[in-house]
Amino acid sequence: MGALKSLMGADLHHIDSGPALDLTLELPHACAVTHVLACSFLCVALCFALPTCNTCNRSGCDSLGTPAADDHKSAIAGVIASESDTVGNGCQECPFASMTLSIWTAPTQVTDAAGAKAIIQAAPASVTLQADGRYRQALDPGSYLLCAAPSSYESACLSVDVVAGHVTPVNLKLLFGPFQFIAFDPLTHTPLNATTIYPGS
Repeated sequence: MGALKSLMGADLHHIDSGPALDLTLELPHACAVTHVLACSFLCVALCFALPTCNTCNRSGCDSLGTPAADDHKSAIAGVIASESDTVGNGCQECPFASMTLSIWTAPTQVTDAAGAKAIIQAAPASVTLQADGRYRQALDPGSYLLCAAPSSYESACLSVDVVAGHVTPVNLKLLFGPFQFIAFDPLTHTPLNATTIYPGS
């Protein structure tokens, strides 16, 4: 009789503790599966919710604050960007742009529209180049008038000094209406107060 009670006690103990032990072992696994599924759902939801942000092209404007690298050769170089006049899904695109640039040799720094117009009308441009996103033009040291003629906009110019053995960085930004030159000191690469000149027709 005592042996029977002992056996029954062992069976009851097995029945009571077995499921509890199994549940304890399986619970972390169940939580891990739930966590993975939740993360997967969140990633898929973000991919569908933010597609336009990933396609916003602002590569041109993002490069305007960086001066062209100096290879210690006399030249003028930079990037050209065109900022859109519309904003879609919180993004105002500003990709690299293409533009025709003209460069005139100047006797000294040009400070006003009358001086720029006189140089332009006196002789053809010393250099005309098609800039596609980025441009670079080797020049002798001296003063120059750099002009851009965007389609449907008035020509805009900037007086530029090229220093011997250094690149003069000048970036250009086409806005919807005005035109902006972003010039840097050729020696220190610090931004300069660039004055845009509109010589007129």
